[in-house]
Amino acid sequence: MNANGSVNSQQKLRQIEISHVSAILEDPLNLSFHLDEVEVSNIARFISGLNDAIPYSLLIFHPDHMMIDMPVTPKKQVFRCFGEAKKHLKHVNIGNMHLLEV
Repeated sequence: MNANGSVNSQQKLRQIEISHVSAILEDPLNLSFHLDEVEVSNIARFISGLNDAIPYSLLIFHPDHMMIDMPVTPKKQVFRCFGEAKKHLKHVNIGNMHLLEV
């Protein structure tokens, strides 16, 4: 905010960027064998450049419908990716954890 309490255009752009990234992160980013820890680290580093408090969710892939030939994301890959993301971001979580309990 500036001295009169309004938000300048640079601050608005930053808010839009953060909102846009938050919306993108709702997509499953950790599909089996499609993203490795290097790519997750690069994504997390990019997000942290905007704001390291932006939440980041890694979703474990569930084979369903027309992708039943794909395996569930391997447990080791999930935790390697989680560790890399946590190096850059404060709020990282893993979605679909129940798939690893089989």
